[in-house]
Amino acid sequence: MKKLEIKEPSSICYQFMAFPLMVMECNSKSYEWIYGNFIQTCFDTAYHKAPVPFYFYIFDYTISPFLEVHKINRDFLNFNKIKILDLVKNSINNNYYIYLNLDEFYVPQRFSYKVKHFSHDCLIHGYDLEKKEIYLFGYSSKWQIESTSISFDEFELAYMNLELIDTELTYINLYRCKESGQYALKLDMIVKQLIEYLEGINSSEQFSMLKEPFERAYGMNFYQYIGEYLLNCETYNIEYDIRVFHFLFEHKKIMENRIRYLLETSRIKDEALLNDWEGIAEDALVIKNKVMKLQVLRKYDYQDLNNRIQILGKNERKVLIETIYHLESLID
Repeated sequence: MKKLEIKEPSSICYQFMAFPLMVMECNSKSYEWIYGNFIQTCFDTAYHKAPVPFYFYIFDYTISPFLEVHKINRDFLNFNKIKILDLVKNSINNNYYIYLNLDEFYVPQRFSYKVKHFSHDCLIHGYDLEKKEIYLFGYSSKWQIESTSISFDEFELAYMNLELIDTELTYINLYRCKESGQYALKLDMIVKQLIEYLEGINSSEQFSMLKEPFERAYGMNFYQYIGEYLLNCETYNIEYDIRVFHFLFEHKKIMENRIRYLLETSRIKDEALLNDWEGIAEDALVIKNKVMKLQVLRKYDYQDLNNRIQILGKNERKVLIETIYHLESLID
């Protein structure tokens, strides 16, 4: 048996970002890069059709100085007559985690197990030849992100039957923590991103020479659209997407942790900023818990939720300006 280390990542809202984070965070130096990024957000105004309605804006989530990445796809394995189980064993033996999509109809401890055919991503982090099991990491039927097991036979079925599902998610990524990675956090780059977040600037336009800009509501502009989203849910009796509110909290928590890290590494000295961000994160957690309670009760409360969120936005804007002012004073 061989299992690779699993570390709870800074962000768990979406698996596609949680998985590379949990690999690179095995190297403690990666926090220099993590807290130098993960500031700007984007909210899809076509929220009810969006697979990822609200999240960080990251040009390419697999690019990091602390992550080795090899990208292949299912066709590559077919062309080279490589069996998926051989790829798993050889990759794990060389300390590579495997990120790919499976048909969860065949994946135990998933909501779709033996219920419906559904393509979903997972991270393979180990195997056991004696038990003939593979160890997967991802959201289970307990609504928890955790490690579960799947037999070799079911794994092969889950892999092969993905071809019967109408999906373009045929990629396979190999991740390995890059121990030699280097990155020095820069206050001026944090300030630049904080200003883009505050002013709602479309950060994707900076990469337009590589990719079409990503048209979304950026940064603090989220607060202009969330009321419309809530009202739309209430009007058409659509359940709130808990991911929107989970990420709202997660973003504020990372903003708080960034300030804590800057204090711990003596980049800043204003402890009042940490207290302010702790308050913002706490308010976001209250909102998330409120939405979870409403979902259990199957109720909607547009006015109260919107009021709470707009107050959060007003308070966050104030703390953002104070944070930018403090960091700029240190740079000067």
